[in-house]
Amino acid sequence: MVEIQQLQSGDLEKVQAALEVAREKGDIRWVRPMLEAFRDAPSQAIQEGIGEVLGTLKISEAADVFLDALGDPEYAGTEADIIGFMWNTGLTPEEGLLSVVEVGTSGDFRNAVEALTWVEQLDGVHDEHKLLESILLVRGALDDPEKTDIHSLMQPLLEVLQAFERAQ
Repeated sequence: MVEIQQLQSGDLEKVQAALEVAREKGDIRWVRPMLEAFRDAPSQAIQEGIGEVLGTLKISEAADVFLDALGDPEYAGTEADIIGFMWNTGLTPEEGLLSVVEVGTSGDFRNAVEALTWVEQLDGVHDEHKLLESILLVRGALDDPEKTDIHSLMQPLLEVLQAFERAQ
């Protein structure tokens, strides 16, 4: 019987066997261990296999796990991947807006790309406080001369957020 723990084995064959089970029978119990295995993967091949499954699982409860990981320092360096997993699976819960924008404005170009893509998938924003905080974060990034590498993405992000503000 293939176990979730095989994801952490570091053995490509064992990980692939575990991922097959996750594809067929995966539920919310698999999401955090897959994120951990993705983060700790000893090879790019293992990381890609895990990422492929995380980006295709349609488990609505996974949004909470992904958002939890975004705020967890143990997942530093994987934030863009986590945001990508969310939008690839259609998980764009409004309550994640501020976390995603924080990652997009404080990280590198890849984080900004994923954050913009995620925000563009939102149907709207109803939490005025989170929306205004997000707008302030983006404006701050636009005003920061040390973040010129992401300025080209912050302007469209600001425009999307302002459109949500006007729609309220």
